[in-house]
Amino acid sequence: MLEVRSVDKYGYESCLGLAAKYILNGKIVCFPTETFYALGVRYDDENCLKRLSDLKGRPESKAFSLIIGSKSELSLLVSDIDPLDEVVTDRLWPAALTVVFKAGENLSSFIMDENNTVAVRIPAHSFALDLAMKIGTPVTATSANRSGMQPSRSPDQVVKYFPCGIDLLIDGGVCDSEKPSTIISLENGNIKILREGVVGSAELYNAVNDYIK
Repeated sequence: MLEVRSVDKYGYESCLGLAAKYILNGKIVCFPTETFYALGVRYDDENCLKRLSDLKGRPESKAFSLIIGSKSELSLLVSDIDPLDEVVTDRLWPAALTVVFKAGENLSSFIMDENNTVAVRIPAHSFALDLAMKIGTPVTATSANRSGMQPSRSPDQVVKYFPCGIDLLIDGGVCDSEKPSTIISLENGNIKILREGVVGSAELYNAVNDYIK
């Protein structure tokens, strides 16, 4: 049975603590981010990752993106961080900016794609960021929708997609954003935008223009 906790009713810290507890105990939690509602499980819990994939009806070849609360957690996920990676993440994170890195060893295929890459962000200031910081380990942040459907901006939309299957829904109201996170890869000293989103190309290039030159 889906448990729903409203931030307005139960309080921010109470909801944050409960969401962290559920995720750490192997549950699926839906929570608001700086873009849309997301579904979170531990990055290293294969059973939860499989359950999440089945819930969304998502092809197993399509890896889940992750959020972290600190750059130090990249060591759990990434094999190598090149200088441009460092510049972009230092200057722009936390933000609705997902960066594709070369994956480290022994990661689940649910979070590592066929190109051996992993997609990660430190979210912009939001419930999602506070949750990632509280948990202290990478967490999935796949959009709360059935595969191929529109992402959820509200708790009501989440419930329509998932009347069952989620263990906890944190009701933070309607998300303000109408855009997803921007996704980029960094190759050979260049930025490649894989998905346009909240962080625009001008903001990206202005942040690193001096370095690329």
